[in-house]
Amino acid sequence: MTNGLLKPIHYLMKKTNRFKVAIFLILFSCNEDQNRMVNCSVSIFNPYKTGHFQKIKELSFNLDSIQYVGEFTGSAYLSTTNQVVFLDNISNRLIFFKATGGDKINSIHLPDILHDQKIQGFKYINKDSILLYSPKGKRLVLINDTGKIGWQYAFKETKNPSFQNLPPPSAYIGNSSPMYVVNDTIICTGFLIGEHENLQHEKRFTRIRVSMKTNKVSYDIPYPDVYKLPNWGGDLFRSVFTAYNAKYNTLLISTPADHNITVVNSENISKAYFLGPRDKLCITSFKYPKSDRKRFINKDINVHFFTNPSYRNIMYDEYRDLYLRILELPLKEDKLNNKGIGVKSTRILIYDSQFKYIDEFNPSSNLSSENILIIKDGILFLNKTNQNENKAIYTLYDIDK
Repeated sequence: MTNGLLKPIHYLMKKTNRFKVAIFLILFSCNEDQNRMVNCSVSIFNPYKTGHFQKIKELSFNLDSIQYVGEFTGSAYLSTTNQVVFLDNISNRLIFFKATGGDKINSIHLPDILHDQKIQGFKYINKDSILLYSPKGKRLVLINDTGKIGWQYAFKETKNPSFQNLPPPSAYIGNSSPMYVVNDTIICTGFLIGEHENLQHEKRFTRIRVSMKTNKVSYDIPYPDVYKLPNWGGDLFRSVFTAYNAKYNTLLISTPADHNITVVNSENISKAYFLGPRDKLCITSFKYPKSDRKRFINKDINVHFFTNPSYRNIMYDEYRDLYLRILELPLKEDKLNNKGIGVKSTRILIYDSQFKYIDEFNPSSNLSSENILIIKDGILFLNKTNQNENKAIYTLYDIDK
């Protein structure tokens, strides 16, 4: 392979009544010496409509004296009761509100033994089945609405020969990477920090499945091919974001460096779909090869991430049958702090259920890209700059199809 060789990996051209022309082309440019990659998408669209995101109103949830709702506060929407529930690690509770806002209507106290372990994510299935995850204890715990523990599982610190005796990926469960339960199997994702020169790409898995019947755990679904050779810094570019489409029984995985998402069906067959922006976008891998460990400086890795575009959340809107993906836009280096860290602005990409481009939307900088709730009435974004400690303020948007 010669330096600068361009290799097309994904090409799709379709004509529909909504598009005159839709062309997707993703190009790789790899340096032979360092396996450095410039991963570019070239998109030419004729959008059939604009202005899909419409701001409806702000909703206020009244908090008690010890409750806090921030960007990384666990939150969920319960469609059967049209309620929003927040995880409060301070008081060790799940607190319920009407989705329209106002005062709390109920709360569930979590088992005392979990108080010191800090719950990171939860899945409310029904009042008899509430699934909790503690990263500190690396435990999954199933409780009911009285706080009684009915089942639990602790991830073991076993070495994995496929990972050169490194541990398998650690589960990361939160608002942008939730867990799901399908036929008594818990499905979530995770990742292993670091870049390792000889680590077999095909064995660096992202999906974790735990059977509640047998207590067996399995790992599968490797990173997409854009991660195979280049060095992506081993940190933020290794994050994994997920969504689940119950209608089609598919798991969707979004990784920061890939313009595609990975869709895994019920038969464990994976397929890539382009879910990038309308305009050309290039993402460049880290400047040093994986073998040059002495140059893995945290600040340089941070600068690399924050001066590159990247993808994060993938979301399925079951009420409007749409997919939403969040794109983070690059910063100039002079906008970063002394650790190489900054705050990227975001863009929300909207695709229909057949992965056809619809539109994109630039949310206000005060809206969170982590604490987002898809409800029947629209999309709720937490106002992350709200200074009123007694209220959680969300902005409700509707998507006009």
